[in-house]
Formats: sequence, C-alpha cells, structure tokens
Amino acid sequence: MTCRLIIFLFFSLLSAQVFSQASIDSTFKSNEPASITINPGFNYHLQFSHLDLNPTLSCHLKPWLQPGLGLNYLYHYRHSERKGTSTLGFNVFTNLYINKFIYAHAEYLFSNVAYLNKLDYKFTRVNIVNYFVGVGYRQNISNNDYAYLSLLFDLTHTDNSPYKNKFLLKIGFTF
Repeated sequence: MTCRLIIFLFFSLLSAQVFSQASIDSTFKSNEPASITINPGFNYHLQFSHLDLNPTLSCHLKPWLQPGLGLNYLYHYRHSERKGTSTLGFNVFTNLYINKFIYAHAEYLFSNVAYLNKLDYKFTRVNIVNYFVGVGYRQNISNNDYAYLSLLFDLTHTDNSPYKNKFLLKIGFTF
C-alpha cells in the first residue's frame, strides 16, 4: 500500500509538470546554454550509523531538468557485530524541477555491499541494485552553493540493501 502511494505521488508530481508548463516556462525563462558542473557533495541520512559521501557530475539540459551520475561511498557501523563495513557503488539520477526550489527525483543505484551470512557469521560481498523515487527541496546559499533535503522511497528494498529503511532522508550540501 505504501509503495503504491509513493508511486502515485511521484507520477502526480510529474503530471503537475506537464499541466503547468506555462508557469514553469515563465519561472525558468533562460537563454543560457546547457552547462556541465561538478558538484561534490556530502549526504547525511537519518540513520546515525551511516555516512554517505556522494560526488556527482550533473548537466543542466534545461533549467528544469538536471540528469547526472555519481559515485557512492557508504560507511556503516553495525553495533551488533561491532564492525564497520563499506559499500561502494555508482548512481544515475535525474531531478525534474517543479519550480526553482522543489524537484522530483528518480535514481538508479548499483552497490557492492558487505552481506553478513547468518549461518556462518562471515561477510561476503554482493551486488545490489536499488531504485529510488521521491521529492526534494533545494535552497541556494550562493551562486554555486546550495543545500538540499530529499525524501526518497526505495522501490526495490531487500534485506541486503545498504540502507536499512525503505524511506531515505538525505540532507546534503554541494559546493
């Protein structure tokens, strides 16, 4: 039920983009050519045992469309095993801006995760694919710097997922 609600909200946001095209064009009216910017970033999740570093390369094709790709490094400390593990991966994402500050987000994440086998209590590495959808809010700090807050839902959540919750709250800064 929750998954259906998130998918409905995501597509509702996309349809708001299509039906309000006149207001979007007036809000984002710009004759600037497409620009490629490297945005190193720092994300923090609501889970206290995770630290996620995610440098990205994004391309503003239109003022309201920002596709990109990035590298992910996730460190998480498991209190029950008293052991820290690292997850490496890459992501492909797109942000579709509804206005200057609010955007819809879709992301593909490929990760190589340390998986704890409960039978012999040994870690092995497994490859995991996750798909995220959600919404976000971006606030400019200066011309090139901004802070953002994204609420994402993991459509393909499993026990092996590097993120333990289906909902992911990202708080980040880019500079």
